[in-house]
Amino acid sequence: MAGPEQQLDAPNPPQPIESQDTTKPVAAPPRAGIVGLAADVKELKKHFDLFTQLKQELLTEDDYYYIKTKDGMEKAIGKSGWYKFGVAFNITTIIVHQTKEWLDQAKGLYFYKTKVQGIAPNGRIAEDIGICDNTENDRKGESEHVVSAMSITRAKERVYITLLGAPEKGESEPIEKCTCPEDIKSKLPAQKGKCPNCNRSRA
Repeated sequence: MAGPEQQLDAPNPPQPIESQDTTKPVAAPPRAGIVGLAADVKELKKHFDLFTQLKQELLTEDDYYYIKTKDGMEKAIGKSGWYKFGVAFNITTIIVHQTKEWLDQAKGLYFYKTKVQGIAPNGRIAEDIGICDNTENDRKGESEHVVSAMSITRAKERVYITLLGAPEKGESEPIEKCTCPEDIKSKLPAQKGKCPNCNRSRA
């Protein structure tokens, strides 16, 4: 079980990490009737078409990562891709609060929990939480600031998804993996994405 919550910053005394901006969402006054559309159908379609176009033209292979599923590999937008959308749609993000909590202090096992608020130019506000712990397979041995930063990244990505009404993952698709011999691979630049020799995925 998780131990007591530890507020972050200087070790003596522990202090919370909070943004200076304490702006909170203001609820709109209730109105009678059913929930209506924020814009007409053509305008909404234009927005989602623009998102699809940006996804195709703005993102590169390096902005994606692949998830293994029972149906094969699934392509998902990564940190750099969501940050590009944040810039493109002028979304402001604020770290509202971050804490460190112990899973097992004696064993040095902990997790970071971060709440992030996002504000769109039209005034829409979204808040979400990102969590990362140092027991995750790809986080073992990582320094504490990396675990902290990952919790921030996850919270921001969820805020972007909410404000843009975007799908978190792409469609499942068969991935042709690089099958180049090791002697050729060793001479190629170390980079994510497609192999420059065979144009297949290095995922």
